Amino acid sequence: MHSPTNRHWQAIKRILRYLNGTRNYSLQFKSTKAIGLHAFSDSGWNSNPDDSRSQYGFAIFHGSNLISLTSRKQRVVARSSTEAEYRALAHKTAELLWLKQLIQDLQVPISAPPLLLCDNVGAIFMTMNPVISTRSKHIALDFHLIREQVESGQLKISHVSSVDQLANVFTKPLGKDRINFLRSKLQVRLLAGVQNLFLFNGIGVPPQEVTNWASPLGCEPAALPFTYLGVPVGSNMNHIAAWKSMLDKLKSKLSIWKAKNLSFGGRVTLAKADKLTAPKSVGGMGIGLIQSLNLALLTKWLWQLKNEPRSFWVSIITGIHKLTGESNRLRARNPWSSVWNNIVKSINKLEKINISLEDVMRFDENNGSWVSSFVKNGEFCISALRDRIERASFPVNDGSFPWLRLIPKKVLDFVWRAKQNRIPLSVALKNRGIDLASTICDVCKTSDETGEHILVSCTMARSVLQSILHWCGLPVNEFQSVQNIIDYVSNWDETGEHILVSCIMARSVLQSILHWCGLPVNEFQSVQNIIDYASNWGNCPKRKDIITVILFGALWSLWKAWNDRIFKKVDVSAERIVAATKSLTYVWVKHRGERSSIDWNSWVLFPLLCI
Repeated sequence: MHSPTNRHWQAIKRILRYLNGTRNYSLQFKSTKAIGLHAFSDSGWNSNPDDSRSQYGFAIFHGSNLISLTSRKQRVVARSSTEAEYRALAHKTAELLWLKQLIQDLQVPISAPPLLLCDNVGAIFMTMNPVISTRSKHIALDFHLIREQVESGQLKISHVSSVDQLANVFTKPLGKDRINFLRSKLQVRLLAGVQNLFLFNGIGVPPQEVTNWASPLGCEPAALPFTYLGVPVGSNMNHIAAWKSMLDKLKSKLSIWKAKNLSFGGRVTLAKADKLTAPKSVGGMGIGLIQSLNLALLTKWLWQLKNEPRSFWVSIITGIHKLTGESNRLRARNPWSSVWNNIVKSINKLEKINISLEDVMRFDENNGSWVSSFVKNGEFCISALRDRIERASFPVNDGSFPWLRLIPKKVLDFVWRAKQNRIPLSVALKNRGIDLASTICDVCKTSDETGEHILVSCTMARSVLQSILHWCGLPVNEFQSVQNIIDYVSNWDETGEHILVSCIMARSVLQSILHWCGLPVNEFQSVQNIIDYASNWGNCPKRKDIITVILFGALWSLWKAWNDRIFKKVDVSAERIVAATKSLTYVWVKHRGERSSIDWNSWVLFPLLCI
């Protein structure tokens, strides 16, 4: 080199630093039974700014072992990246054919044709196109050898994404993390003396190797077993010890909760999980149990075993567990534990809740097939079986609840919680240890502020409910609780029969609501009375739904008015609550009930005539 400059000196030092930093790296090999060769090919088009020639490189593997690699400049200037990639493929084809012949001469069996991997779709297309086009006619004919090899089946070409292209390290500048990742993929490993610090299969490798693999992927190094969302992964979950960490964490959380809450006289009461998970048909919220879903899913496997006899997995299960010979046999003959035996145990779990296997599926002797009442449209219905399991698991009936589509879900959830006396008002908050100056209702100044009080027995609530009943043309009813309102709607008939109760707090508001509905004044006593009242209106299903919507809307409006009074310091009169109830329920019925023909003036005059 003539007249070297400081720039050349900096480049030399950089090369020397690289060589010094990589002198402990070595190419690793392991025994393999691979029957073919595969290679990665890449080209960096116009990578040299001095002469515009492209840099090409390839890596040839036998199994997982790198046996040949090249990185050099092409002798001619390529007119496009596709041409540069095609020329690189041609060079690699010649190398592959020579290596294949050499390996066969060494008595190593190579039966599969070599596989070329390239990330340029255009170059791959040129190798398969026998026609010399304007894009390839200027390329020397010896490069078209690759086409003959592809046509004869001696060579295969496949596409690989740029992310998985290992030959990128030979053709273009890359970041440190990317180089470390590709270097590890090429089986270039760090050595300490002659002792290999890394195991090829990735088990027991040192932390640095794990970091080198994880860093380019944006992951953190980890090891088995580990936890994901609090659940152990990689452990044997059939052992009790695998669940110990979860149980300890749950116990510690419960201890913290008890220390914060139960010390205040032990008066904090959690809503029973049974009420939340119980089906709606028995008065629950219908959230459901994961255990019921899992049991239904396991039972479906039993159904599929008998109804998919030609499936490959069925052949494996019946062969391993010797289920052949009896058409109705499900239990394995093998005594040892297995996944299938765990699935079959679902039969015992169903029998514990008085659901026999014959209730789920039975063998029909007439047509020689299995039938089930849980099959809908030709498919085994998981939701139907889950509902049956949950109804059997919750025999206690807490009363029906009208889960109407006309009413928004948040309103239904609020009324259901009010029925369970789970509204966080002054009395409930004080029981939880919150220091309050007073628990007396700000409206009537006579009773403690509870959910039943502000929604049913307060003078404001009574006025609203009585106005609603009057507006609906119904007789006056003194509701005592939310359950009374539900029962009232359920038992409603055209003669206006209802449950008469008495109370103080909610009379003013409830009477206004009853008056708006054309219903007689009703002295509600509690939130349960209001639910009973709404549930007892019953011979006309559509009108019963309207009564339920209106009364639940009144409860929701009362709740919002109470929040405005506490948090916004705004006093809302009974008349405004009644007006808000009319407007709110009109929107629900008109849009959620798809009754676009309902007129506002008719609704305000008498809502039951709008149906």
